[in-house]
Amino acid sequence: LQWRTCAENCYGDYRPAHLSVAAFQLTTARTELAGPCAYRIYDCSDLCESYNDKIGCEQSETCGPLVAEGEIGDTAYVQPNQHYLAVLEKEGYYEGYFTVFVGLSASSYANMIATLPRGMSRVVMRWDASSDLDMYVHAKLQSGAATETVSWQNVQLSDAAWEEQGVSVSLDIDNTQGFDGPETITFAGLVDGTYEVWVNIYSSSFDRDNVAAAPASVDIFCSACLDSSGFPKAGLVTSVSQDPLDRKSVV
Repeated sequence: LQWRTCAENCYGDYRPAHLSVAAFQLTTARTELAGPCAYRIYDCSDLCESYNDKIGCEQSETCGPLVAEGEIGDTAYVQPNQHYLAVLEKEGYYEGYFTVFVGLSASSYANMIATLPRGMSRVVMRWDASSDLDMYVHAKLQSGAATETVSWQNVQLSDAAWEEQGVSVSLDIDNTQGFDGPETITFAGLVDGTYEVWVNIYSSSFDRDNVAAAPASVDIFCSACLDSSGFPKAGLVTSVSQDPLDRKSVV
């Protein structure tokens, strides 16, 4: 044991912070995942407002310095007052991500999606606030034969033209409070057309301060697709966060 002399910031600089890591499975209910589920924590002080730019970073070795690793249920010990990126991995699931600022302690979680069957996609909206947000999907066939909106008022496509094309879009979960979990919409058999995902604030008027404090994020997963740059993807493709300067956000 050695004594060290410290004149300032002693408590914060030398006492490790505690980070609790969890993961949730998103299907038709929000279920906390048990192990084995590995996590790796990276220092991402350079860019941590969103994990969108870090998707697939382990394959490209661009996550940042690795500072901790373990299994969910284990506490990670990290330096306090810094931003971190977590990457979670579980057999049978796509990788999960979250970013978090850790003061002296923090807890956060990743939404994880089981590997999707071929031809299926899913969008997941997460918001950590008591307000009621809703996802809408405006779907239109390229031929113009059908245009329809899926929401809490119309939970799945019903026009016969969609069935003829083998297209399905359905709302799996409608949550009225973000603390209760996410909302998810599942897509299957998509054909040429446009499928816009919108976020709407239902329970109150637009409040920029609330959105800035707890912005909604929409994660897009697919079994096999192309990203906006034309590269093939599987699993988490992109994450879009709500902008407090916009009254609505479109993916």
